[in-house]
Amino acid sequence: MKYQPKNTIELEVLLSDESIYLGDIDTSLITDMSCLFANDIGAKCPPNRKDFSGILTGM
Repeated sequence: MKYQPKNTIELEVLLSDESIYLGDIDTSLITDMSCLFANDIGAKCPPNRKDFSGILTGM
């Protein structure tokens, strides 16, 4: 892993950068990820991301 954000603000910055591969982010220090991938207009969320490659499912 190349990135290990310490809080959701740091994680939001990483998620909003399309050049960062999601598989390079270690989220083990983040305890609340609510709203990170929401599409609600007006919600306090990062810009919509189009490329979600690197996210592992079924863990």
